[in-house]
Amino acid sequence: MKKSVSLILSLIICLSLLSFTASAESPNIVDNADLLTSQQEYLLETTTDVIRDDYSFEVVVVTVNSTEGMSAQDYADDFYDYNGYGVDDENSGVLFLVDMGERNWFISTSGKGIELIADGELDYIEQEIIPYLSQGDYATCFSEFISTCDEILELDANGENFAQNYGYDTEQDYFYADEYYPYDDGYYDNGYSQPQSFNIFKNIIIALVIGFVIALIIVMSMKGKLKSVRAKSGAADYVVPGSMNLTQSDERFLYRHVTRTPRQQNNSNGRSGGSGGGVRVGSSGRSHGGRGGSF
Repeated sequence: MKKSVSLILSLIICLSLLSFTASAESPNIVDNADLLTSQQEYLLETTTDVIRDDYSFEVVVVTVNSTEGMSAQDYADDFYDYNGYGVDDENSGVLFLVDMGERNWFISTSGKGIELIADGELDYIEQEIIPYLSQGDYATCFSEFISTCDEILELDANGENFAQNYGYDTEQDYFYADEYYPYDDGYYDNGYSQPQSFNIFKNIIIALVIGFVIALIIVMSMKGKLKSVRAKSGAADYVVPGSMNLTQSDERFLYRHVTRTPRQQNNSNGRSGGSGGGVRVGSSGRSHGGRGGSF
């Protein structure tokens, strides 16, 4: 009897510990600004759980009404570090912060996320999500962020690079289309003619001569049409009698020039704020990458 009671108590303790561990785990969707419905939050959380299980990579979305005097960059870095996110030895993952108070956003990367979600990937993510964020379509914004991260991780798992796969040069930061540059080593071997050498000085001289001749022809033509025109002695001679009758005059404001000065980030903890970029070290001592902006 005593053995049975001990076994039951042991099972209860084990189940309690498992339940506590599950409840203590930080959620990946932290909607403190209350931008999502409970169903939207559940669906997004489920998706991030699948990503974590498949790729050992944490994808986190956090919304707040205030960053408590910190820059969006520092708040995002610290929120990720001090809430125990990251599922491998490098604490790999990415956190997307939306601050509704200052209308700022920041994407903080950690571990292998610093390399996987670099400048090229961040540019692509920004183009995909910020329009939805500005329009107030928060559920779509967060869904696009999570799905793009999933695509980046899937390509990496298959040995492919997301930026190169989408025709994006991460070093030069511009899009290019491969079809604009079809000339590989075997291109001319397939019957296409090799382009002739280009003499820039010769072509400049030819262009100048052609331009001069065309300009001379136009000027001579215009001069011939003006032979009947005679200069007048006064401005009144150019006015047709009775053609000008001014009945009303007023002033209208047509143009305005506005100069905008960027607002300084409020940074009470002494660490550098700004739009991010590069690799930095947070207050926890961990390295982070990423970038941010306003919406």
